[in-house]
Amino acid sequence: MSMVLRYELPLRFNPAVVTLQDRLVALNHLPSGGADGYFGPATRKAVRRFQEFANLDPSGTVDSGTSRELGLSGANAIVFRPVAAMSRPPVWDGPLPQASPQRIILHWTAGGARASSVDRKHYHFLVQQDGTIVKGVHGIDANDAPKKGKYAAHTRNKNTKSIGLSLCGMAGARERPFNPGQAPFNKDQLQVLTRLAAQLCAHYQIPVTRETVLGHGEVQDLLGVTQSAKWDPMVLPWDPSMGKRAVGDMMRAMVQAELNLQSGDAYADDLDDLGAPLDILIDGQIVNGGVLDFDTALWTHIPSVADQLGWTITASETPGEMEVLINDASFFLPVQELETQRNGMQSGFIPVQKLAEELSLSVTLSDDGSLVTLGGEIGGALPADNGVARRQITIRPGDTLSAIARRELGDATKWRELLDSSGTPFTEAMALRLRAGDTVIIPGPDTAPARPKLSMPDDLAGLFAEAAAMSCHPLNRDAAREAAKVIIPACFEFGVLDLSHIAYIFATAEHETNLGRLMVEVWRDSAEQKKYETNPSNSKKGDGKKFKGRGFVQLTFRENYAKFSKSLGINLETDPDRAADPEIAAKVLVLGMDRMGYRSPKLVLKKYGVDGAFDFEAARQIVNADTNRWSKRYKTTRGKGIGLSAERYREAFRAAGIQL
Repeated sequence: MSMVLRYELPLRFNPAVVTLQDRLVALNHLPSGGADGYFGPATRKAVRRFQEFANLDPSGTVDSGTSRELGLSGANAIVFRPVAAMSRPPVWDGPLPQASPQRIILHWTAGGARASSVDRKHYHFLVQQDGTIVKGVHGIDANDAPKKGKYAAHTRNKNTKSIGLSLCGMAGARERPFNPGQAPFNKDQLQVLTRLAAQLCAHYQIPVTRETVLGHGEVQDLLGVTQSAKWDPMVLPWDPSMGKRAVGDMMRAMVQAELNLQSGDAYADDLDDLGAPLDILIDGQIVNGGVLDFDTALWTHIPSVADQLGWTITASETPGEMEVLINDASFFLPVQELETQRNGMQSGFIPVQKLAEELSLSVTLSDDGSLVTLGGEIGGALPADNGVARRQITIRPGDTLSAIARRELGDATKWRELLDSSGTPFTEAMALRLRAGDTVIIPGPDTAPARPKLSMPDDLAGLFAEAAAMSCHPLNRDAAREAAKVIIPACFEFGVLDLSHIAYIFATAEHETNLGRLMVEVWRDSAEQKKYETNPSNSKKGDGKKFKGRGFVQLTFRENYAKFSKSLGINLETDPDRAADPEIAAKVLVLGMDRMGYRSPKLVLKKYGVDGAFDFEAARQIVNADTNRWSKRYKTTRGKGIGLSAERYREAFRAAGIQL
């Protein structure tokens, strides 16, 4: 381990940290189950304990000296904890045969969401996309001494004494450029798979190592058995930028963590492992002791912070959520309970990193680790640097700094003007470490450069119209056909040609206005509508009603009417009813979703990925902070409901043969 490891925000998974944490666990400086691959406060504290024990400077940073003392200076020294018998309820409650397997190999089926009869012949167990487990045709004992046609043939030349577990899904997946296909596996599914693997490790006394619990795509490298370019299940549909070895180590860490839970192996003072409280700077104000260092993460207590900063908390209909009014804007924050021996059970906590995401702020930690700063304008753009406005974008798969500089600044050679999330100019070494999902700050105006208007092929709007009509609610079909006639030309006008982006635009229009069936907000003088008058930009009496919701996305407030007036060259401020005109409404919809934003210029479509790797659930934040709010309409959260709707549009566009 030659790299330097330290506590830095935002936390990122690192397989080298798994190696470090396993060693700290073996030396009883970190609780069992602590090897999650994230260098958080608990890992820093464990490193300091070891450094004090070894008479080293207790800096909490793992440099070459600390690495040598830990015995990690040699190659790939990974110490895994012994397997323990289970005490937690098993995920599979059926019988298990007497057998002597030596390893578990993880797969995906390359099929649909459910196990087929062919799938069941190849694997011992399969996890379907609803989380249910299906037993294969052949028992685990059949692979002790395989007989032709009577064993689970899941891994070429490595089936003997190997258990085959598989995730259902990934039909049509492509490795390069990555495309998850029609049935990408999900996080809950992976959790069930690793729980099942842990149960089998405990039952058959299989240790958790790279050679004994591994993915199909690791077999060739780790076991030396040729596998004809197999890559399952080593790419995560929700984070395709993570390397294969990192994915493998993450899955092994999940298996080991589950084993510790199953065995009831807990750290004696884990509940009371509280660090000294940290201060937090938000919106220009410091809240002393506003951050709790607990359980490998930094947390803040929303009621306490709200009281000191003058935020208003209102009742929320959704359990585990707080509606917080900040500067006249509502934010729906997902909160949870924390229990410590020192403070007992308290509710209203949120991880600092999650709070920053919800408020569209950046996170930095002071050098001495005593102050957390959430930088930027709450729900708004990044702060100016010496009077120059800045924009923030998210790295997409395949992006380079040169490509970003060419796209955003008009000159590929200007890539050194780009900044990382902390505001530091990029160096060549930093550029080589960039991954999809990382943040790049672009100095300059807070609107993207103009894109050339593209010519739209004949009848393309008609293809989109029919596909959209087949995807939406039956009552909205006629509206979908009419909406497509203006939305698709607007997409071409502003250069929006990503199918996932277009699909999300349609889903948003359906959610907000049933695809234009309600282009003007019905004014009932309700309590909610009366709040419009308190918006700072509604400076004149009656502005709340004058600048009520209009258009496909229900544009509200004087400042937004003024903003789009300037961008479109149409005076919506003096004639707000024009915002309900379908052609103008389509331009407001597309321009706002694609580059200007409604809540912040940072919250636009490209922030949430590109076709094949787009986060349909999180993209709700472009329009509203209610991503996690329960919706009776969708029978799930709004983020998930609108996201699923967008995915249906996306599949319909593909089925219609639309390619842009």
